Amino acid sequence: MLITNWRELSEAVILTGDLDPLYDFTVAVKKDRGDLWTARFVTHLLTFYDVGGACHAADLTSEGSFWDYVISNYDDFPRGTNRRHSRGDLGRKYVTNCEKIGSPSVFLESAWAPNYTALTKVFQDKFHGCGYGPYFVWKVMDYQDRVLGRPVKLELHEAVRHMPDEAKKGATLLWPDVPLLGVLSGMTRFLSRFTAPGLRNRQCGLSEAETMLCALRGWYNGDYSVGQDLAERRKQLKSAPLFLEYIATFPTGTKYERPNPLDPKALSANLA
Repeated sequence: MLITNWRELSEAVILTGDLDPLYDFTVAVKKDRGDLWTARFVTHLLTFYDVGGACHAADLTSEGSFWDYVISNYDDFPRGTNRRHSRGDLGRKYVTNCEKIGSPSVFLESAWAPNYTALTKVFQDKFHGCGYGPYFVWKVMDYQDRVLGRPVKLELHEAVRHMPDEAKKGATLLWPDVPLLGVLSGMTRFLSRFTAPGLRNRQCGLSEAETMLCALRGWYNGDYSVGQDLAERRKQLKSAPLFLEYIATFPTGTKYERPNPLDPKALSANLA
């Protein structure tokens, strides 16, 4: 199928399960492994961003032994792209500061607030030196909301102010003459017809628009293809193959093609 505009790409990403596939994955595993396992998994994932390593950490530790295990094996953990710089003394400092906050369940309970502005204040006040910049504060919001059942209310003005840079770049690339507020308003009107991944207790909204803006930027630049996130997560799970059953499989025989050359005006059409 040839993808010609952002709506077609969004629908393809959502319906194939490539929109933040780890939310569905973690919710499915949580049903079998329970809340404490899930807290260890999410905390390790946020620290290193590798799914296989997070599964092993959750399996091999308890509430009391988690941080000791992380510190002892710190150099050996693979890092996902967004934690590629969390190495050496700097990364060790992050881990040490996170340990001071408490066990994984306490850590995640502490990393919550009822709205996004309050959440950013929590991280400024309590998580200084833990390695949580704008991108990972946003990810914490997502995991609290989509997996752990602790919603963080996100208003449009908060999304405009706090949205991570990669998503903002995607908005500027596709709609250079439209303010971010207008981009998000237009996108969420369309995305709201789809159910958000994870707990599936609400429709897609501002958080999912952020993910799609990153995907759209990658699609525009030729760096993203539909199913890419699923493939990457399945690759990371090769080190923990027992968990492969919990993650979606990209539909067999499905192929989404990018126009060559790509037409930027067509890709950004029908925002309103």
